[in-house]
Amino acid sequence: MEEKKRNVEFIDFDFRAWIQNQPQKEYDLVVEDDDHYRLLTKYGRAEINFYPNEIVEISITSFKDNEPKYYLHFQLKDEEHTKTLFYEMEQALETLESERKIKVLLSCSSGFTTSFFASRLTEAADTLDLDYTFDAVSYFDLYDQAENYDIVLLAPQIGYMLKKLSTSMPNKLILQIPTAVFASYDAMSALEFIQTNLRRRCEKHKKKKKKEASVCRCAQQEKVVLSLAELYDGNKVTLFFRVYDRGTIMLDDVVIKADFNSIPLWDTIDYCLSQYPQIELITIAFPGEVNEQGVVNHVQRDLRDYPLGEEVQARYGMPAMIVNNVNAAVVGYGVEHPEYKNITFHSQPYGKPMGGQGNLVNGTLVTGLSGIGGELKYFLGRMQFSDDPRRLARTEQGQIELVINALLPTIALLGPEVVVLRTPMVNDMQSLEKRLANFIPAPSIPKLEFISDVNELIFEGSLQLCGQWRQKQLEVSPVESASLQYAA
Repeated sequence: MEEKKRNVEFIDFDFRAWIQNQPQKEYDLVVEDDDHYRLLTKYGRAEINFYPNEIVEISITSFKDNEPKYYLHFQLKDEEHTKTLFYEMEQALETLESERKIKVLLSCSSGFTTSFFASRLTEAADTLDLDYTFDAVSYFDLYDQAENYDIVLLAPQIGYMLKKLSTSMPNKLILQIPTAVFASYDAMSALEFIQTNLRRRCEKHKKKKKKEASVCRCAQQEKVVLSLAELYDGNKVTLFFRVYDRGTIMLDDVVIKADFNSIPLWDTIDYCLSQYPQIELITIAFPGEVNEQGVVNHVQRDLRDYPLGEEVQARYGMPAMIVNNVNAAVVGYGVEHPEYKNITFHSQPYGKPMGGQGNLVNGTLVTGLSGIGGELKYFLGRMQFSDDPRRLARTEQGQIELVINALLPTIALLGPEVVVLRTPMVNDMQSLEKRLANFIPAPSIPKLEFISDVNELIFEGSLQLCGQWRQKQLEVSPVESASLQYAA
């Protein structure tokens, strides 16, 4: 295929020299060579790497757990924007100092025995001059408190919760305290146990490799497509992106930023186009209400009637298909499981009182007028609950109540064959099925399937919808085709 030529104007700005001339604050600047810069503190490192086509990669890694806290690519096209990203990176690096202590939460049935053990551990950590803090909580309040900690230690008597909690909080280190260590309140052995498991976890992060190129199930796609998917996990927003060349994954990467309101969508698209200028279509799976014209409403992002599809078209001169990310996920599940024609996908982030749904009815995605289909906030907030939904959302039983109230109208009205749940705090499907049996006859309860990783489904669904959209374009006249350019 002949590559499209894109005119990219690079700035007359020596970013390398500018970095070296910055007044250094709480970090040491190390210039390994002309293309690799390091900003080092006691608590983490920032890396700035330069690549051809004026591509810059910025990342921040915390020494506490060796996890990436910030990661993005951008192209040097605007001096002020480049400086802003640098200052933002500096600020993110500085915040690692306030997060330097490893926060450990101990839990048992009542919280009393672990409170005493937490005090012993604090004394031992202070003696050894270790950056640890220890607190204790009853397992009744564990879900509410665990989000603020790096490690959760379970007393042996509630060790049965280990698997469930690890599924609910996959980004945290969840451990059961060895029985002999807990019985004797052996603080030194407990610290050694924690440090050993932290090292193992850090080594796992170091060994993580990028996925090799593979072929998606929608390999009939005849175009070179850039597909982006924005996901919220209750703690941060992550932007995943891929470039497909006729169904084969050529680029697979991610943007990580803590700020919910500043996901660099345009920088990411610019970067992908610099690597693959032959991209012909862009698909974006986005949270919130998305109508057929690619107009987005997302109150938390302060987006009201935002014409995202038109904005992409204006910036890049190519069609863009915008779709709600949960709708893309349910379509993706349908691609992977063609035996089902009636599917509900329910997504509810950790600790949140409500999420969203995507529905396939007789194999067709139901988006509703103006994209309102699956927007649970319009009815869930009006329902009666045993407590304030915001408080219910912080406990396991409360989340079960919220999920059941969200599913009952859908099951009653649509009768899905399977309900797929991305609900970290509700991952015991047998327990959920028993609760549903209080409201629905057993033969009418759909199959319940819990999933933790939704990325693949969103990408599969985005490409499937893109293929349908392309087919629709081919079936109409050129004039009508232009009016369909944003249809999802």
